[in-house]
Amino acid sequence: MNDVIPRPQPKSQKVFTPLLEIRNLTKSFDGQAAVDDVNLTIYKGEILRC
Repeated sequence: MNDVIPRPQPKSQKVFTPLLEIRNLTKSFDGQAAVDDVNLTIYKGEILRC
């Protein structure tokens, strides 16, 4: 399981825009799905690790 460190909560009601947003990503090799319907959103200051 991958660990995700939650992004810091804003001190104001400011809405953050994602730096990277991927929706419904699917990738297959020779007919075998390697990734199916993956969503990923990364915000400034967010740290991800695998």
